[in-house]
Amino acid sequence: MRCTKEDMESGVQNNAIADYRRRGSVFEYTTIQSILENKQHHYILDVCISAVERLQRNQIYPIVLLLHFKSSKQIKEIKDSRHSTDKISAKAAKEMYEHALKLESDYRQYISVVISGVNIAHMCTQIKSAVDSEQKKLLWVPVTSMA
Repeated sequence: MRCTKEDMESGVQNNAIADYRRRGSVFEYTTIQSILENKQHHYILDVCISAVERLQRNQIYPIVLLLHFKSSKQIKEIKDSRHSTDKISAKAAKEMYEHALKLESDYRQYISVVISGVNIAHMCTQIKSAVDSEQKKLLWVPVTSMA
C-alpha cells in the first residue's frame, strides 16, 4: 500500500504499520492488520530488522533469517544463474558486508537463524531447513501478552 509521510508516521505511532519503504515521494508499507487477517498463510516479509520489534509488540513472532557471508569478496562472487549479468561492485559488496555485521551484532536477540552464504542452491536448502525447524519450536509468550 502507499501513503504520505504524515500517514506513515501516524501509522507507526499507532502500531498499525509493521514496516515501510520510501519510493520517491510516497511510502510503501505493510500493515499489521494485513498480516493478521489471513492466518492460513505464512508471509515472507522483507522488513528492516527494527520492524521485528514492532511485530513482536503486536504478538507476531517472525522467523528472522540473516544471510552471513565470510567476506565482501564472497558477496561479490555469489550470483544466481538466472541473472548471470547482474554484478555487484566491490564497494557495494563491502557496504553490504559491513551492514550485515552490524545487524548481526546489534540485533542478535531478534535473529532466529544465521544462514551461511556459500552459493544460492545451498542457501535455499539451508533456509528451507531453518524455517521447517523454527516452525516446530514452541513459542513462549509472556503472561502479560495473554491479557
